Amino acid sequence: MKAIPRSCLPMDKFQQLFPPLTSRLIIFDVETTGLDARYHEIIEIGAIEIIENEETRRFHEYACPARPISKSVSDVHGLTLESLEGEQDSLTIAGRFIEWIGDTNEAYIIGHNIKFDISFLEAALKVYNRINKENLQIPRNTICTLELIKIAFRRDSSLDQACKIFEIRDLKNRKKHGAMIDAELTMKLYFCMREWKFFSDTQGIASRKIKGKKGMKSTERVLPWENGVKKQKCDVVEVVDDSDINIV
Repeated sequence: MKAIPRSCLPMDKFQQLFPPLTSRLIIFDVETTGLDARYHEIIEIGAIEIIENEETRRFHEYACPARPISKSVSDVHGLTLESLEGEQDSLTIAGRFIEWIGDTNEAYIIGHNIKFDISFLEAALKVYNRINKENLQIPRNTICTLELIKIAFRRDSSLDQACKIFEIRDLKNRKKHGAMIDAELTMKLYFCMREWKFFSDTQGIASRKIKGKKGMKSTERVLPWENGVKKQKCDVVEVVDDSDINIV
């Protein structure tokens, strides 16, 4: 039996990082006016609720910011002050999002680079709670698909890069980032990683011949994002589009 690549975990250990299949999942993404939660604010939240592998609800709202939108960020998501005119303020949609989640003790929230999204939610809720004399809290159980990528492969990977690794086809239809489409991509990435076969089936990873110190050839495992290697398809991507998750 060939050894599992050093940069991969055994399947059983990797799957221990995921909650039970019956868990309630909130997969979400935010778009913002900039990159620093101290000086910028949320302008879009998109979220999908999954219970026992079935999509049950969606949350999608925009906010009109009280400050300009960074041009570099606007180029990414395509949102402008003009397009957001008349929408609610960012504090309101942050509060509505947490109220929409409901019981935060039993929910797992999932995002790609979730620390970024949570930093903006925390900043908004801090002000929202003070103004409205409430105590809305973000769920404590968090799962970051970026961190899962790091654990699996010892490297960073943007949402786009991660989706390309697993050949998630929806990426081809996206021209701009958006909170809901990114939440959908994160959902598919999450379920793809949860069922990923590369961790237990080393035949799923290509190999190449390399020359050792004494001129002898040995085999090196090649991970799926490396140049010149044909990516292996993740079967769950096909299933996600059909019956594994019932999209409503």
